[in-house]
Amino acid sequence: MIALNLVTFVWLPRYDLVGGQLLVDPGFATLGESRSAWQPVGNSDPPEPVSGGVRLTNDDGQRAVLIEQIVALPAGVEGLRLAGTIELDAVARGPERWQKARLFVLGVKPDGRSDYSRSHRFLHATGTTLPRRWSDVFMLEPARDRARVLIGLPRATGKMVVTDIELQGVALKPAFRLMRNITLAGWVAGALVLAGILWRRSRNRLAATLALGSLAAVIAITAIPYDVRAPVQALFGELGGKGDVGLFKLAMHVGVLALLAIAAGRLLPTLQWSRLWCALVVAGLALELGEWFRGTLDRGDAVDFAANVAGTTLGLSLAFLGERWPARRQRSRRSSGDAAHLSG
Repeated sequence: MIALNLVTFVWLPRYDLVGGQLLVDPGFATLGESRSAWQPVGNSDPPEPVSGGVRLTNDDGQRAVLIEQIVALPAGVEGLRLAGTIELDAVARGPERWQKARLFVLGVKPDGRSDYSRSHRFLHATGTTLPRRWSDVFMLEPARDRARVLIGLPRATGKMVVTDIELQGVALKPAFRLMRNITLAGWVAGALVLAGILWRRSRNRLAATLALGSLAAVIAITAIPYDVRAPVQALFGELGGKGDVGLFKLAMHVGVLALLAIAAGRLLPTLQWSRLWCALVVAGLALELGEWFRGTLDRGDAVDFAANVAGTTLGLSLAFLGERWPARRQRSRRSSGDAAHLSG
């Protein structure tokens, strides 16, 4: 299954292009005009057009220099391929970590807000770089009919030059979609067989149920369709924080992996704790790599993996204390009883 996973997601071509250039005025020739498809965000000053692109300059860390274009998406588009040449000159971030040079591709919700919950960062950087050609693909929520391309320096100072920008729709290749479904079905079947064997052979059914329930919760959260999961996540918007490190999201990863680690510690008390920790860390990594099945693996998954490691460490620590503390208390009571017996 691992070999099939690698063939499907590493070697097999994934996307077909759908249509041509989606951007209006990709050369920024009409920039600054009222009829331009590129419009400033908020009170941003219009940037400077250059040959085949645009130069954004910000000398004031209290303001933002941002432009955007809303793009209508044709039918059949499942994602967007963005390519462009980018150069940075002494870009320094603003007071917040997210205030860097940025080029984002975002789905647009029906109410007009940007969908930041999906992979969207084409460029998010500081420093100085030579002109470099970048290309990436961003999958969209199903039924999205508009996208937003956002370029700028939000309270970040320095210069940014973007040229030769292209935006094209993509759809999953039928062969890749088929192999992805076969691979996913294989993993699910294997997991069900192993789960059944583990549960039947376990002497501690409660711990086995807790472990399998934790795994099922993680898999369900990973595999559930986006349009079903998004409204639930929206209920926790106040706790969700910004970007990829929302408090609710971190708590979920830490909590579920902690429960899994506690259950594993109860199920396998004779296994060396360091080996069990390594095995669970690998399992947490495998769960994040499972994002490949949805085509949304991005830098935010590194934060999720760190939360998985934290949950594993917390859970095993609690399981270790749960195993050692009763035995220590029993020894203490036995010693006290022996001392009292001798003194009597």
